[in-house]
Amino acid sequence: MKRPRLLGLLLLFWLISVPCSAQESADTQTSVPQLVPKVFTREDGGAQNKEGKADIPSLPGLAEVVPRATELEQKALKAQEALAAIQDLSAFDKRLADLEHQVTQIVKKIDGMGDPANWNIYRLLDVQHLIQGEKQKLTIVLESVSTRLAELEGLRRNWENEQAFWKKWEESLKEGQTEIPSESFQKVREAIAIILQSASNTSTQLLGLQQKLTGQLDEVRKLSVPVDAALQRIRGEIFQKNAPSFFSEEFLAQFDARLWGALKEGLMAGLKMEREDLYPYAGLILLHLVAIMALTHFIKHRGWLTERTSEWRFVKEHAWAFSVFVTQALTMLFYYRPSPSWLLLTFGVVIFSASFLVSDMVPQPRLRRVLFVLASVQIVSAVLKLISLPAPLFSIYLVLICIGGIIFFLGQSRRHMGEHEGRLDVFSAGLRGAALVAAGALLALVVGYSNFSDYLIRSSVATIFFVVVGLLLFHLGNGFLELLLNHPSVTRIGFFTRFGAALESRLRNLLKAVLWVGVCLALFQLWGIHSSMGEAWEKIFQFRFAVGDLTVSLGRIVLAILFFYVVVSASWFVRAFLDGEVFPRQQIDLGARDAIKKLIHYTLLFLGIVVAVSVMGLNLTSFAFLTGALGIGVGFGLQNIVNNFVSGLMLLFERPFKVGDVVVVDNEMGTVKKIGLRSTIIETPDRSELIIPNSQFVSGKVTNWTRSSHIARVRIPLGVAYGTDIEQVLRLLKDAAGSDSRILKIPAPNALFLRFGNSALELELHCWLSDVKDTLLVTSHLCQEIDRRCREAGVEIPFPQHDLNLRSVDKDVLEGIVGMNKKKET
Repeated sequence: MKRPRLLGLLLLFWLISVPCSAQESADTQTSVPQLVPKVFTREDGGAQNKEGKADIPSLPGLAEVVPRATELEQKALKAQEALAAIQDLSAFDKRLADLEHQVTQIVKKIDGMGDPANWNIYRLLDVQHLIQGEKQKLTIVLESVSTRLAELEGLRRNWENEQAFWKKWEESLKEGQTEIPSESFQKVREAIAIILQSASNTSTQLLGLQQKLTGQLDEVRKLSVPVDAALQRIRGEIFQKNAPSFFSEEFLAQFDARLWGALKEGLMAGLKMEREDLYPYAGLILLHLVAIMALTHFIKHRGWLTERTSEWRFVKEHAWAFSVFVTQALTMLFYYRPSPSWLLLTFGVVIFSASFLVSDMVPQPRLRRVLFVLASVQIVSAVLKLISLPAPLFSIYLVLICIGGIIFFLGQSRRHMGEHEGRLDVFSAGLRGAALVAAGALLALVVGYSNFSDYLIRSSVATIFFVVVGLLLFHLGNGFLELLLNHPSVTRIGFFTRFGAALESRLRNLLKAVLWVGVCLALFQLWGIHSSMGEAWEKIFQFRFAVGDLTVSLGRIVLAILFFYVVVSASWFVRAFLDGEVFPRQQIDLGARDAIKKLIHYTLLFLGIVVAVSVMGLNLTSFAFLTGALGIGVGFGLQNIVNNFVSGLMLLFERPFKVGDVVVVDNEMGTVKKIGLRSTIIETPDRSELIIPNSQFVSGKVTNWTRSSHIARVRIPLGVAYGTDIEQVLRLLKDAAGSDSRILKIPAPNALFLRFGNSALELELHCWLSDVKDTLLVTSHLCQEIDRRCREAGVEIPFPQHDLNLRSVDKDVLEGIVGMNKKKET
């Protein structure tokens, strides 16, 4: 009977727990608590299936039609606002009109200058600059239009999904209900239709604007084709013969009437082009001149700023040159893609002002003379190239420069060596190298390689001035750091008081690295290896090499090294900041400070290594084999190193002793100087250093005299002769202890009578010191004081005595002893 009853109960429980289909249908239509989660599932129903169709979510019941229709009206209002913002194309129309006007002006300028194949390289660079500027502007506008199209497409797709959802919902309700709120569905259909129609109209307008911009971009690209081809041809001819040999009939035949006409035409075209380039910068040039005069007045009448640092002593001597250099460098930040010709003139102004400033830094007067001569040559060459000096005349100019350079450099080298007893130093070698470069350029000119000769002279001179400008910026940066870190408001901060010099040194090294990297990248552009500094960095960054199956990027290695250097510097800064600002205020002891700093340092180093490896593009999972190799190494030969490493971590966390504690290890007493991850350094009283593995502290016995307190006890044993007044000696010991101020009053010194010794009555003085480091000095002083007081009180301090009883003595030995005694008596 028990089994049927049990089966019946199970059947009844199953029938109760499973609802009927009619109940499910009723709950679907009327139960509000069940409808709430279904409403919110609509928000995730916009995803598309693999066939590109929208996945229609589960459909809610009739009770949700009106609330959801009201919600959709609000969404439609927001969508119309978004469409209105997308439809506003007035800004695009204005920018398009400006771009069309600029392109027309460029076309007129190119037509007025003739065939680009006959232009010089600087005119080609000017026009290429204009074309690239318009190309970049068109690309930016085109990307903005494309972004709006993408936003519009997303909005349209969402509302199409919404339209499909409401249509499916209406059909579902019509199948199961007799009456549905048709007005609500009609309003929804109308709202969705308005949104979709507006989106379609806006899309048509944006597509038309996109087509216009694409056409303008294609036209600009067509303009750049002959210019790029001419530039590529000229750059390719640097190492090719491109002119008749010097003094040949073909070379002399070029000096005719057409040459002077070309000279006049180039002069007029160059001046016209520079005037057009000057107009956009007229306001900045005026601001530049005002800034020069204001800065010069400030330097001359506020000399205290330059007197606070030795790095800026040249500023007051050449206030005008410094003002020109600084303002020109700063205003360059406000030029938007300046033309190469304008940049060339700007560079001439910068190098001439830099030459005046650097003249006070260089110790050699002849070096100053060389810098001024090279600056003059650079500026004259820039002017001649701007006016498009015909090639034959420019070749004659280069010949004069080369011959004059050879004579000048060799003469300066000879005089310099004569002043220094004929020694060939770096400056003399540099002068002879410059004369060799001039001779090479002259030889190239004579045989017809005029482009190579110009390239060699121009790049060599510009390289010198890039280095000069870099040196000048380095001194200016150093002076700024010195002024900043030594300012009274900064030196009042404890961190800068303690670590200001170290921070300044680190910042100077960082500044030097940044400047030299910038100079090197600029030299890549200068020597024509890359067209820009950005391209040079990109090529270096993308350079790859293989190490076995691993491909590594040089740029990523540089970034990894830079990041690791930043992490190490950040670790130093955090530890120094804690030492200077946090620890003194919190009164944290030296051991805790050392532990916190080491944990921060090693944590940052570990994170820096992990991130640096990731920056290099190396997959950390590929180092799994190293784990196995490390395990084998630990098992065979590295267990001691790992043991010491783990012990070092335990010492940092448990802190059985700290830096500055006095400890005893293996009967060696000393002061803890450093707690490392592998070993600990202890300095003994004789100034020797013990390097003890950390595992010895964890597994061995260590006596710490100063872990909780620096108080230490001194014990002075004393033996007095039998028959001495013990009370008197005890008072004498206590009085001796009271004579030293380093002995604590509490706990008070204690004199004890310990035992009856073989040769003396044994006593001992116990006293406490405030600092364990005074143990030896106090012991020495107490011994001296006790000895003095015992002698004054007549207390005898015996030495060990032994009675010798002879039972039998050899006859000869006895006669010898008796004879010795008789001799002593006589």
